[in-house]
Amino acid sequence: MACEGFDRSSIHMFFDGPRGPADEADVAETRRIARQILGDKAHYYMSATNRGLAASIIEGVESLVNAHGRIIVIEDDLVFHPEFLSFMNTALDRYANDERVYAVSGYIFGRPDLNPNQAVFLPMTASWGWATWKRAWQAFDPDAVGWERLQSDTDLRRRFNFDNVYDYATMLVAQMQRDIGSWAIRWYWSVFRNNGLVVYPAHSLVKNIGQDGSGSHGGGWFRDFRGFVDTNQPAPSEFPSDLRLSPTTCAAVQRAIFRQNGGMIGRIRDALRRVVRR
Repeated sequence: MACEGFDRSSIHMFFDGPRGPADEADVAETRRIARQILGDKAHYYMSATNRGLAASIIEGVESLVNAHGRIIVIEDDLVFHPEFLSFMNTALDRYANDERVYAVSGYIFGRPDLNPNQAVFLPMTASWGWATWKRAWQAFDPDAVGWERLQSDTDLRRRFNFDNVYDYATMLVAQMQRDIGSWAIRWYWSVFRNNGLVVYPAHSLVKNIGQDGSGSHGGGWFRDFRGFVDTNQPAPSEFPSDLRLSPTTCAAVQRAIFRQNGGMIGRIRDALRRVVRR
């Protein structure tokens, strides 16, 4: 079932190149299937070389927000609620000129105990089915200026880690030390440094089916961030006008993240990982 509004959407598909000869057949088949499904509905961008996810996302977002002023970004391993696009477009219209709102997410962590009819604000980004505007993306800092403070400022680290429920800080440090390649953690840091807000649905409109270990990114022991889409529950139709974080909302989502990240086992694992990195 296609999302409502798909037929009115401009589709731009970016394909990375193969990492080596062994990938060439799979890459070619993926491109063939995409063209077979979408035909002339989509614009296609084919890279001859493998640039990696981070470079591909950054370049694609940059080019499309400059051309269209806004963008909804999805990947090929996501499954959507039928009202995903409606929610995203409504939020994009609603907060287009609110400078403190930097992005919209169709995915929310876990199953927080929230009013299912209301959208909410959270202080961090998510990368599975998200949207932004040109005015917000201009704040994206690929160099993540100031990231070093996370290694010494415990209060900054706690806030960046959403009150220490998920170890975003170690991820950013790993990125800046070239141990991983993530555009998403740098985007979060860019929004965080500007005290930005992100609009979320009260229940997830996106499920990631690439967390089974078959994809290049995702998976892991104990944690489960795949998400759950309930097609019997309509997407939220109420959007807050008060541009402030709700402590109650944040606490509910923090509990959901804690559970998704493996509870106490996940917290111990993250602590051990920080020790090893030192």
